[in-house]
Amino acid sequence: VTSVVSQQFNGLSRGSAVWIDLCKNDHEAIVMDQLAHAMSFKKGKSSQNYPSSLMGAIALIKQTHHDAEWIEHSEGKDLSLQSWNEMKELPLLFEVSDKWEAFNAMDLADYMGREIILKGNNDEYQRMDEFVRRNPRFILPLTFPKAMQIDDPIDLNYANYADMKHWELAPYNAFMLESKGISFVFTLHGLKNTKEFINALKKLKDSGLDEKSILQAMSATPAKWMGMEDGYGDLKEGMKANFFITENDIFNKRTKIKQTFIEGLP
Repeated sequence: VTSVVSQQFNGLSRGSAVWIDLCKNDHEAIVMDQLAHAMSFKKGKSSQNYPSSLMGAIALIKQTHHDAEWIEHSEGKDLSLQSWNEMKELPLLFEVSDKWEAFNAMDLADYMGREIILKGNNDEYQRMDEFVRRNPRFILPLTFPKAMQIDDPIDLNYANYADMKHWELAPYNAFMLESKGISFVFTLHGLKNTKEFINALKKLKDSGLDEKSILQAMSATPAKWMGMEDGYGDLKEGMKANFFITENDIFNKRTKIKQTFIEGLP
């Protein structure tokens, strides 16, 4: 990984997501600081009791949206709302917990007149027809459900059929989205180490997604979404020369990454 889009994972409105090159010093790392308005329905670390429900979170976001519209055309001053307005032309980068929150987030984006990119949960295949109709863009995690521990026969009483089907089908989510023409990229958020990253890519390939689609979702597509395609996402003259060299094919079980270059430097 040579570049990342980073955000603060705390609160409803998380500020602007930034593009960071990983080889530079902290004060030089940020390439672009206004890529998207990061949001979620989670209150985060706030000590306030409100909002305590999904309905309250939606109401608070809508009210903040209207407050920001009002402050823009008044003589009042509010630094938080002014910062909100500075991001009003950016797409919403919305983290959701499941497919149901995804629909709420899309409705909210429509209400606010904003484009949206959803950080999903690999359960989108369960409501594919609705997503095809609305055609959002998805950031998909490379974490998948773990198999249930049912060594003890008593545990079988607690094995939920829906959970077992999700364990089986979650790795096929990206393949099914691609088959319906829905655009997606992948995120490393949630992975504990680099070994999990390579194994997840192999699982995607085994689930039907071709190598070209996997690599594109990790390079060209995110660069295009973020308006950075002139310098990132490809390896050709005039680009930033972010690439890595492997001992074998990246999807080979014994692959080792030999060297990584960022902006042409090892």
